[in-house]
Amino acid sequence: INWEVPLVELDPELRPLFEQSKAKTRIADKLLRVRLRDGTSLSLIIHLEFQNQPDPTLPRRMYEMNYRLSEYLDEPVVDIAVLGDESPSYRPSEYREETFGCVRLCKYRVIKLIDWRGREAELEQIGSPISLLILTHLRSHETHADHESRYQKKFELIRTILQGGETTETIRKVLSIVEQLMTLPEELDIKLMKALKEAGKENQMPVMNLIERYGYGQGETIGIQKGLEKGLQEGLEKGLEKGRLEALRNAVLMLGNGKFGAASEDVGQQLNAIVDTGHLYRLLERIGTVASWTELLNL
Repeated sequence: INWEVPLVELDPELRPLFEQSKAKTRIADKLLRVRLRDGTSLSLIIHLEFQNQPDPTLPRRMYEMNYRLSEYLDEPVVDIAVLGDESPSYRPSEYREETFGCVRLCKYRVIKLIDWRGREAELEQIGSPISLLILTHLRSHETHADHESRYQKKFELIRTILQGGETTETIRKVLSIVEQLMTLPEELDIKLMKALKEAGKENQMPVMNLIERYGYGQGETIGIQKGLEKGLQEGLEKGLEKGRLEALRNAVLMLGNGKFGAASEDVGQQLNAIVDTGHLYRLLERIGTVASWTELLNL
């Protein structure tokens, strides 16, 4: 692929094909038109599956999506499984079915995120959005039982992101995922914001913009900013709590829309009615194990 030629997203052409399909809840793909190095223009379907726990059904899913996409669109399909689990041996890379000498075979590409463990410095040096997201994933697993360590790693990661020179929108998206994967207890969240504010004074980091880019929402951002400016613990805590709820609701919507299809107005109202962060975290954990919005919300 000639990456210097802008990619053309063709997703709107792909989605309607699966509106009536039983497989629609499994779609996690991108349809792109790319230019090859020899000048050839190619419509290429990038089918991605993200799997954070070993799952014996993954090879079958990869095969089903491959043949469905190929059948409907008659275009080349690149299947990629991104594995975020902790098992070094879990690396399923093909689906094979054989009956009386007839073989049905689908091989796909596998990306194992833990293969980057021990290469964190390299990821920081690369500094691309993808390398930073891989680094966030590794840091999240590494510090899941150690809040103090997570606080320090998260602080360093945010500084790296802010100083990387990416666009405002890219920074906002990356920081939103950092917030989802590296949650902290409330007192450490407050400590982190204060530390970032001080670092911003020294290094001219846009800390107030950072808070908005976490995905907390405009109204909550104003509350947090006033709390920081006045040094009022109460205002800051309320702003962080509201922001955390909005960020979690957005995460559930984003992941749910990708798996179950666009959320209805009723689903949106049910999510907005949830005011417990623990409830929203449980919804995020369940998304990978259920097949519809209805099943997800019946927690």
